[in-house]
Amino acid sequence: MTPQATALARTLLLAAVAFGVSAPGVAVERFDPRKVNVTDLDVVDCILPGQIRSLGHMTYQTPRRLIRTQRGECAIKGGEAKIYDRTDTKSALDAWLPAAEQNDVDAQNRVALIYEGAYGGTPNFERAVAWYRRAAEAGYKPAQYSLGVMLEQGRGVEKNVLEALEWYRKASGIENDSLRLSSETQRELAGVRKELQDKLDEAQSQIDVLEGQMSTLKQQAAAKDAKAAAAQRQLQTLTTLVASLKKEQATKKVQLAAIPAFRTPVAVDAPRIQGQQLPIGQHGSGKQGSGAQQPLQLGGADLGKYYALVIGDQDYQHLEALTTPVNDAKKVADVLEQKYGFQVMLVLNANATTIKQAINELDKRATAKDNVLIYFAGHGVIRNLPGQTAKTGASAKPNVQGFWLPVEAEQDKDTFWIDNMWVTEHLALNSAKRVLVVADSCYAGLFSSDPSVLLSNNAQYTQEELNQLISLRARYVLSSGDIKPVLDRGAGDHSVFARAFLDVLAENRGVLSSVGLYRDVFEKVAAAARKLGIEQLPQLRPIRPAGHEWGDFFFVPRA
Repeated sequence: MTPQATALARTLLLAAVAFGVSAPGVAVERFDPRKVNVTDLDVVDCILPGQIRSLGHMTYQTPRRLIRTQRGECAIKGGEAKIYDRTDTKSALDAWLPAAEQNDVDAQNRVALIYEGAYGGTPNFERAVAWYRRAAEAGYKPAQYSLGVMLEQGRGVEKNVLEALEWYRKASGIENDSLRLSSETQRELAGVRKELQDKLDEAQSQIDVLEGQMSTLKQQAAAKDAKAAAAQRQLQTLTTLVASLKKEQATKKVQLAAIPAFRTPVAVDAPRIQGQQLPIGQHGSGKQGSGAQQPLQLGGADLGKYYALVIGDQDYQHLEALTTPVNDAKKVADVLEQKYGFQVMLVLNANATTIKQAINELDKRATAKDNVLIYFAGHGVIRNLPGQTAKTGASAKPNVQGFWLPVEAEQDKDTFWIDNMWVTEHLALNSAKRVLVVADSCYAGLFSSDPSVLLSNNAQYTQEELNQLISLRARYVLSSGDIKPVLDRGAGDHSVFARAFLDVLAENRGVLSSVGLYRDVFEKVAAAARKLGIEQLPQLRPIRPAGHEWGDFFFVPRA
């Protein structure tokens, strides 16, 4: 056996044992790349044949159905898998548009994502907005959230922060005055508020002047002379003008009332988890728990189980070796398992097949109540798709792909590169309620292009907010930097990002949201990198193509 095969066998054994301890019955061969065609794990559009049914003495065949599933699963079901070119979305649109026209909201949302350029190709933001709006008006939460993003950013539609907030409210179920807003958004809304108030004041001044003139005209109109008729006509004109001004004023008052006030979250009692009361958003050294992992309770709601896939790739065969990913991955796996009760699968120096199979295993394990975390430390790379720019509503910026690089990856051949969209497609298939991807690699910010402008620095949630958030799907990526290279070292045996990530998780003593995690990790990474003369700014962004609604991901220490 070659050294590479020996290392792979060791990695596969570790992976199986890591999951097998918490879930007996997982056999090593399930991760053996020699027994699985890795292309069967690709997510495809699958056209299923119609079903043969009988009604009385009549036999008939139902129409063919289009679903998203893995290529191997599609074959098992007798379906036809459609493979698309990332630079050409016509065939994908041809597949999904008929269902979208029949008011299938999931299909409408997928058509909108295709037009937005989520899967490659040339974006058409106007059409994306139109399809998001159709699905959003039908009550489809992922589309409501996406429509808010398009309105907030002015992509394919005139920028309208107020309407964006209304769609965010519908997606989240949280009133506008309780939405968490960043300082940037608060400043923008403050400007809108001032502009509306100035117009209201101006209209009131005009109304006061016109009503004064109307009082004089009423006296003249009451006289029995030739001037009375002219005064009566002027009075009618001014009456119509004042009514119009008052109507416009009422509209602006409604708009002004719709702007959320900036308020400090109200202090609430801490939730109880497994009988232990834990503070919300407080940090400090805490004692690690022990024992078998059990579903967690938060505010009376079942948070389900926690699964983690932790990947550390550093001994590259064709690229410059890294120094910290393996140690980072081991420590992250230990903290997640020991303190937070995750069922952890640890894969070290893994090739593409092993990584893809492990992600596929997460798809099978997680239920609709559960939580999934994927941590990747290793090389990342970026690639432009030539000539793919938005038609309208966006700057001339090329459509860009980001990739994770497994240990057998080569610099100039993308044979073994793992596309961010490949991972995203599996996150969309995964049943877990909450998913967090943590990517410590160069250009990891490409995992999602959505800005996080509505993320507030205040990570404390009221109990009401917690109850609402845990009922919604969450798909977030926490990247170690934006679309830039990031530090491999800088914090002893760890990368700067991994050290900050580990410290925040170790210090946490309460319910820690992904927003709270991001806030603390950002500060630590930015300060540490600045001392080394480098700018490295972590990002937390939603992954909308994976079905993000408005939820959050919560780290809860075991009792």
